[in-house]
Amino acid sequence: MHLPKENLSWFGNQVRALFSKPNTSFTIVMSCMKHNYLDLYEYILERDGSSSFTSNSLFAVYPLLYYAIINEHIDILCRGIETGCIVKFELLEASIIKNNMQIFNILVDEIKKQGIGLKSSTFCYAAKNASPKMFKKMLDEFVTTDIDEFCFIRCRGELITHALHNIANLKILLTNYNLGAKQRTVGSDLLKECLKISAPIACVMAIEDH
Repeated sequence: MHLPKENLSWFGNQVRALFSKPNTSFTIVMSCMKHNYLDLYEYILERDGSSSFTSNSLFAVYPLLYYAIINEHIDILCRGIETGCIVKFELLEASIIKNNMQIFNILVDEIKKQGIGLKSSTFCYAAKNASPKMFKKMLDEFVTTDIDEFCFIRCRGELITHALHNIANLKILLTNYNLGAKQRTVGSDLLKECLKISAPIACVMAIEDH
């Protein structure tokens, strides 16, 4: 069988994805997520069912929805969620990379809906890399315990040290949530960490002001 030439048509590209090697159900759905091939996705879902969403292959490095998120394909992301693709808390990191608030909100809503467990490593990633709007929404939506308990016990103090690399998020923790109110040594500990990593003077000033 001669496959259509690449990029001659949208339909042709989906035919190529269907028959190109390796053409396991998982790798085909991966291509659907990467390129927003909704028609092909529906065909594979009808043919193979939800078994196509998982694989033990070396190709299965990330959850399928990661590829929709990192390529900012909202249509197939929503369809994937609707039809049972696996949602993980750490997928928020991909939306932070793209700084896509629409995708971020979709994931937050679905994580809450499914009651998916939190990942402290994703919070630390957000403290360092997320926009203030994204970081604050994560705290507001998911931190239901005392902020000091969450930061210093659940995240083992790493949340605040990662925020030293993002002054806006550091100020959110210190000001909006009064972080460290129950930790007498938090100020001196943070100043020591600032020296250790050569943090900007604005970090030192924010800690001193707090």
